[in-house]
Amino acid sequence: PPTQRAQILQQLADALVTQSTQLSRIISEEQGSTMALAQAEVEASADYLRYCASLAAPGINGTLLPGSSGTEQIQLHRVPRGVVAALFLSSSNNAATPNQSASSNPWPLRGMMQVLGPALVTGNTLVIKPSSPLTALALAQIMDDIIPPGVVNVVVGNDDTLCTALAEHPSTSYIRCITTESLEEDATAQTILNTAAQRAIPVVLQSGGSAAPAVVWDDCDLPTTVQHLWSSRTLFGAGQVPCYTPHPIYVVTTKENSSSSFYDEFVQALMQKVEQTKVGRTPNEENIDMCGLMHATQLHKLAAWVQQARNGGAKVETGGNINTQMSSGYHYQPTVLTNLPENMRQQQVLGPVWSVVKLEQNQDWQDVLLKGHGGPSASLFTANATVIQKVMSQGKFGTVFVNRDPMPANQGYHSNSLGGTDGELGLMQYTTTRCIYWNMPDTKAK
Repeated sequence: PPTQRAQILQQLADALVTQSTQLSRIISEEQGSTMALAQAEVEASADYLRYCASLAAPGINGTLLPGSSGTEQIQLHRVPRGVVAALFLSSSNNAATPNQSASSNPWPLRGMMQVLGPALVTGNTLVIKPSSPLTALALAQIMDDIIPPGVVNVVVGNDDTLCTALAEHPSTSYIRCITTESLEEDATAQTILNTAAQRAIPVVLQSGGSAAPAVVWDDCDLPTTVQHLWSSRTLFGAGQVPCYTPHPIYVVTTKENSSSSFYDEFVQALMQKVEQTKVGRTPNEENIDMCGLMHATQLHKLAAWVQQARNGGAKVETGGNINTQMSSGYHYQPTVLTNLPENMRQQQVLGPVWSVVKLEQNQDWQDVLLKGHGGPSASLFTANATVIQKVMSQGKFGTVFVNRDPMPANQGYHSNSLGGTDGELGLMQYTTTRCIYWNMPDTKAK
């Protein structure tokens, strides 16, 4: 029954909080995130499970509707899909080191909870193929005493072998696939989609590769805006959360004769904030804002991307190099770029690099944002409600954040994603419907 499922989720949420210190340490060591970020992730994961538990009302199993006659009743039943496969893909370009897994998901626990919560509360069973095996196995140990045997299973191994096998398995009836690479670059994700299509089973895809632009207007609260944009690439995994870390940052001016002054003021404020970033050598250090990247490969990809931007005319306002002062880890200097080449503005950038683009007075932000972009998310910083509504109605973005930090929500949109699973509507995707048209005897006539 839904109430028992809700109780299990509540128990799991309590267990995550109870073992937060140990679990946070595992996340921090595996991902390279700060302890503060890891602890925040555990708390957010527990909160999400409690939210899913709150949705377990009796109506989750279906509803009654009036029929076309007085004696007819329509019963709409919602039933579990069955076995859900949650496939978190590791980056194919990230080779694991002896002390670090080939993870490419900087929010591993939260990502798994985004599938586990709705899958279990709707009555399904679940198989998880994680990209962060140490975190997933620690979670499995916690679940062992709470969730009935066989309901949640964790399998660890090669992406291509395991994911293909799970997608092809006749018991799998619903697939959630998450990758930080673009669909064009990830052969395993393509195979999963093709397999799901051949088997005619639903699949929700969240992939990377697309930029998530931020747009700053001159009517914004400048200090607050800078704080949000700064924290999006420091406090959130050193800028490695795909799809939601703002890039690039467009600066729009609407006041007459204020173009250069506001733009310069914004860049100066952002530079000052970025230069104050406290970088830790190891994740366990206290009072740090961020640590290094997860892989040497990602570090060198980021350095090559910045060099390409320089070659194309971008200006490095601060940073711009690998941090050689760190004796261990994969560290890139917190960097601010301006004058980013146009052909690099829709590329995903994973790392502590803020790219600022000035829109001249003869450039229309609507042409840039509404016609030129599309993807998982956008961030807007303005007090203009008309602008916000226009982006919501005409922009091709799954999620829009207004005057706040971005967050890992999953409402996929456009070419890089397929479907979404957050919220009550997303919850229903873990069920299928059966409808009964029941013409009952007219007992009153007798």
